Amino acid sequence: MKKFTFEELYAQQKIVGDVAKDRDKFADIVDAVGIDSSLLKGGSEDADTNLPSKLPWRLPEECGPFLVWALDNYTSSDFKALRKANFYDVSLETTRKLIDWFSSILTGLGFSSYTVEKQRRKMSARMHYTVRSSRSEVENALDGLSKLLDKYDAACLGMRKDELAYFHGFINARVKELTSYIDEVYENYVDIRQDELSDLAWDEAAAMDEREAMEHINETLILGDALEKDAQYQKLNAERERLLNGNDFVKNVEKRFARIVEKMDAIRRQHEMRLFGHELPEEDISLPALRSPADILREAIQTVEENRASREQWEKERAQITPEEKAQMKEFYERFCREHGFDPNPFVTGDVDTDDED
Repeated sequence: MKKFTFEELYAQQKIVGDVAKDRDKFADIVDAVGIDSSLLKGGSEDADTNLPSKLPWRLPEECGPFLVWALDNYTSSDFKALRKANFYDVSLETTRKLIDWFSSILTGLGFSSYTVEKQRRKMSARMHYTVRSSRSEVENALDGLSKLLDKYDAACLGMRKDELAYFHGFINARVKELTSYIDEVYENYVDIRQDELSDLAWDEAAAMDEREAMEHINETLILGDALEKDAQYQKLNAERERLLNGNDFVKNVEKRFARIVEKMDAIRRQHEMRLFGHELPEEDISLPALRSPADILREAIQTVEENRASREQWEKERAQITPEEKAQMKEFYERFCREHGFDPNPFVTGDVDTDDED
């Protein structure tokens, strides 16, 4: 497949404008979506990222229409949000088109399916596409229910109005039941995942040598105190936080942000050498092997089903207790409390009628 520089493809598509400025616009878009820009300049995933930075773009001929579309939409609301990293304000359609086109460009440049899929996931994660898309499907399903209600209300040969009101009650009950069920599954999912992470943390702590752990903690505290008193470091850190929370263009933010982090790292290493005579080892930020979401979801659903079955059985057994048995149980409970010095009804005031209390 024939490959072009940006300028060659720009001329071939007969785009009218300032080629240098439009090349910078294209660079802004590349930076915003999160793709490895070196791959579009003849680089590879394991190459020095600084090496191809000055090289020209290398684009397949088939991406000409995409180039025209991207430059035409550069000032649109979607692309403004994209360049400011406000990804939730970028439509799903635009996000999907960007991911598909850049993936197609990589394929056209001859990269392996593994590399293309890796970059696709990288772009999708940066622009929150998977989460936003799955949320959109849920909202579409809810919208489908609303449209069903409209259909029922407008049906000429449907239910009578009194029957329709009764049917609405059925729908409402089922929706509430589903909402409650989903919330129970969510809470169980979170609990199961948190328990897993806690177990991993305890295992990691148990595997550490106590002396090494204390030494590491002390060094971290000493270094933190030194950095807190370093005016230059704190000034850089304040600017770093400002950039993280600002709305500047992504390209400008990333370049300045990288320089700030580099300076902060240099100051930190100087303090480490001065305080300890050596640099502290970098923290291992690799993620532990966690159970898959599907596995956690299955267990969460099973837990909810078991809890509901137990609750249903308890309610069934409770319903079979006769009034006489309830009275006997209440009498036994109150006698037990009095014998042991407890108030049998600690939360009941004198104004409340308890005659019907079970």
